[in-house]
Amino acid sequence: MIKRSLILSALKNETLVGFIIAAARQSQQIEKHEPFEELIDLGIPLVMFDSVIDELECDKIVNDHYQSGRRALECLLESGNRIICIARVL
Repeated sequence: MIKRSLILSALKNETLVGFIIAAARQSQQIEKHEPFEELIDLGIPLVMFDSVIDELECDKIVNDHYQSGRRALECLLESGNRIICIARVL
């Protein structure tokens, strides 16, 4: 677990003002949210991006991959490109 004393000390010294986190898949899948919940409970600002945990009450920045892909394809087509390959990592 996160050491409260270290976090509180860092906050006091103004070396830490919050966290910006992309959650690991393990944290999302096995519901190991305690470290993040502890930060939230301590009142430390937490922003999650890209890989977020929906159950946590914090600010989140997410991307609509479908819409982004659609816009990229439209841009390529408008530029005259007609031979387009879409590759995906599984």
